[in-house]
Amino acid sequence: ARRWLHTLGYSWKEVKKGVNKDGHKREDVVEYRQNVFLKTLEDLKPRMPYPIRDSNGDVEEVEISYLKPGDKLCIPVTHDEATCNANDGPHYQWIKGDENPLRKKSRGQGLHISEFITPYGRLSVPEYELSDQELIQHGLHKRYVTEIIQCGGDIWWDQDHIVQQTLTAIKIFEAAHPGCQALFLFDNATSHSAFAEDALKSSKMNKGPGGEQPHMRDGYWYNENREKVIQYMNYSQDDEGIPLNFRGQPKGLQKVLEERGIWPKECLYLDCTSRRTPLGEKIPHQKPSCCSRMLLSQQPDFLEQKGRVQEIVEAKGHMLLFYPRFHCELNWIEYFWARVKLYTRTNCEYDIKSLRRNVPLALEEASSLIPKWWGKSLRIMDVYRQGTVYGTDEFKEKVYKSHRKI
Repeated sequence: ARRWLHTLGYSWKEVKKGVNKDGHKREDVVEYRQNVFLKTLEDLKPRMPYPIRDSNGDVEEVEISYLKPGDKLCIPVTHDEATCNANDGPHYQWIKGDENPLRKKSRGQGLHISEFITPYGRLSVPEYELSDQELIQHGLHKRYVTEIIQCGGDIWWDQDHIVQQTLTAIKIFEAAHPGCQALFLFDNATSHSAFAEDALKSSKMNKGPGGEQPHMRDGYWYNENREKVIQYMNYSQDDEGIPLNFRGQPKGLQKVLEERGIWPKECLYLDCTSRRTPLGEKIPHQKPSCCSRMLLSQQPDFLEQKGRVQEIVEAKGHMLLFYPRFHCELNWIEYFWARVKLYTRTNCEYDIKSLRRNVPLALEEASSLIPKWWGKSLRIMDVYRQGTVYGTDEFKEKVYKSHRKI
């Protein structure tokens, strides 16, 4: 059996974290990468900073593009999170003979780091831009947006944390780059794309009024004259035409659809997924009107609902774009984390105290190489625009080709 597996191209090896190659080929992922993500960056390219390379191909500095009158410089600001552990020491070291150094079994206590970086370096307000007093006047209490917390217990990095850090990042960006517009780049973690409590989400609604369903913000629909009609998603407290116990409560799916004139004569199920086949299998959705939740979810106001973080960023006059799924190689902060962890592992003393000391030093040490990694990400984006498939020899040749090779 083992010989047959080798014949089929399989090999017995350690399972490590890496890029999901199969995910790169998914039709929906390729569609988003080519026609949304890369197209958006291509359209913004004339307004974005670009790398200047030396004769060896290394990035020396990042220059500002020539802007047309009325245009703002658009600076990419990418975000990501990483964890460093106290017992995560060097993975390779010189060992004499058959000696085997003793190590602690667990990874130890960890520090969770959430960071924003630009093509120039870590997002911060330099001292030559603003003095300490001017920093306070901008409502800031620190120069770097970096957040470091100790993992475990009741302390976890959730959406509330990322929202507060994003608001701080916007303030720091506007202080460090006045007159510029930020393009915030996030991965597809659920905490980044989660909705606000009052967001328009049909999956959170009941069929009837009241009950355990959220009080949503006002929606809208278009009448037969294509005029926008604002719709209240909750009953008024003063509406005497409804039972007292429903006043101020959510209307529910049926009432909302009836007011829009799209509730069908035949009764709809609440959710198709609550129905089962004779074999007990879930019945998949059949768009666009298989059930009341699906019917409402296809309405313009529900389709245009954005996540909480995106709403906050755009309300401040900046932009937000999500990376394609499974494409960590497009985020230049990933190379930044690799350098940070190299430093913490090399200087590991196997206790949380030394890790707290090493992490800020590692972040500072890795900062100088950020322009280089920005240039690498741009090169990978260009290769994808050419239609090259990830992992092929052609991809490796175009992305990783060294100018020093003979």
